[in-house]
Order: sequence, then structure tokens, then C-alpha cells
Amino acid sequence: MGLLTQAISQDVATRCWSQKLSSNRNICQYTQPPVGRTGPAPRSHNIIP
Repeated sequence: MGLLTQAISQDVATRCWSQKLSSNRNICQYTQPPVGRTGPAPRSHNIIP
């Protein structure tokens, strides 16, 4: 996992958390809210920027 992958993962996680109450559940299903996280999501290789 490279820094770019981690950055993308954190970005998606942040957007998921910010839009938790919206219809964007499609990005929430494969990532967790960035609370105390220090690394990329377990399935971050599935994230397409």
C-alpha cells in the first residue's frame, strides 16, 4: 500500500463520513469513518478515484 492509496482511502472515508446522511452509501460500504485510523482501508484496492 503506497501513500497515494492511503491518501485516496482517507479522502473517500472522509467523504463517506461527511455525507453519511446522504444517498452516497455506495462509497460507505467499503470504508470506515476516519476515526483514529492510521492506515488505508482493508479493501482500499477496490477504491477507484
